[in-house]
Amino acid sequence: MPREVKVDGKPVPVVARKDLPMVRLMPGRHIVEGSFKWDEIPEMMNVPAASGLVLLSINGQPTNLPHLDDAGRLWLQQRAVAGSQDDRLEVKIYRLLDDTIPMQVTNLLKINISGQAREAKLDGILLEKAVPMSMQSPLPARLGPYGELLLQARPGRWKSGS
Repeated sequence: MPREVKVDGKPVPVVARKDLPMVRLMPGRHIVEGSFKWDEIPEMMNVPAASGLVLLSINGQPTNLPHLDDAGRLWLQQRAVAGSQDDRLEVKIYRLLDDTIPMQVTNLLKINISGQAREAKLDGILLEKAVPMSMQSPLPARLGPYGELLLQARPGRWKSGS
């Protein structure tokens, strides 16, 4: 169970539901922080896909590239990588324009990622003066203050829509 859990810098109680730690949040954007204490650091821990972007520090030292795999496992210890690949990111964007009033644009992003898991920033996803209405992504993602798409990129082929 996590310890010293804070939401936006304020301590909050943690409850267990179905053996999973949970905190109550009001709608909106929040930063949830906490710590774990183990006699020995486990190899990995499960992180729900709906958790959003993950920053990880181990023994007070930030890790450069937390590895969150497709199964929702956050790897806490270095894993041997056989035949490491170059860090590559290929993005194709398809747009459907619905010429109604107001005009609506649906974006479909096809993203191919290889190499290490990392945070990626994609500029130019939204059209100028566009107001985002919704976003669906299999990867943890959010829109930045200037309309850039920030996502926790991990190897694989992904489709995201907004």
